[in-house]
Amino acid sequence: YRGDPVVRIQDRTQFGAVGGDYIPLGTVGSEKAVIKYGAPQTSQRESAASTLDDLLDFHVVPPTVVRMDTTGEGVAHVSVQELVPDARKWGRMTQDERDLVNRDDLFKIAIIDIITNQSDRHGGNLLVSPDNRAYAIDNEFMFGDEGWLKSVAVTEMYGKEIPRPLMKKLRALGKGDFMATFASVKVGMEEIERAWKRKVGLQKSGRIDWRLVPKPYPFVPPPTA
Repeated sequence: YRGDPVVRIQDRTQFGAVGGDYIPLGTVGSEKAVIKYGAPQTSQRESAASTLDDLLDFHVVPPTVVRMDTTGEGVAHVSVQELVPDARKWGRMTQDERDLVNRDDLFKIAIIDIITNQSDRHGGNLLVSPDNRAYAIDNEFMFGDEGWLKSVAVTEMYGKEIPRPLMKKLRALGKGDFMATFASVKVGMEEIERAWKRKVGLQKSGRIDWRLVPKPYPFVPPPTA
């Protein structure tokens, strides 16, 4: 999957339903995948979120890579993400349904969202599989592009103590690998240093705490989505 340099669009008119919406599908090798177009920066950020997830050994960001789409006119950089089959959207679930979602997964997504200052983790960008595993998709709005942290995972887990096994994984991630993860993302080194400080801040506090993100404050949780 990750070794194939070219994505093949199955059919530009073919779509696959995810959470009630429709998304373009393609293949990498024989694997179905979600294809996202946009500026190269979009693909790089999507891939960086997946790499961070790999380094933390969290498994809550579907594997995502940067690939070339050669099926149209010219060549386009795209992000290619593993499909989460039969997923539901967090924003369309009842609270009783949400209470059944894997708590560790929500902690993991909240940790990633605080570190990257995610500003677009609304209820449509957190998917839940049939076995109640949670997945973070559409990760390009990291580093506070919208000016604030917005994460339904942080809202759900706010103030809760991070489980020890997750704290161990968080501490195990060294600065060299962390900085390299975001090397291709078009933000200044100062912003990446702030992300590292948020990671260290989480280790020190041991809790999901939105106050670790940069100003402006305060974070206002979305009402339902």
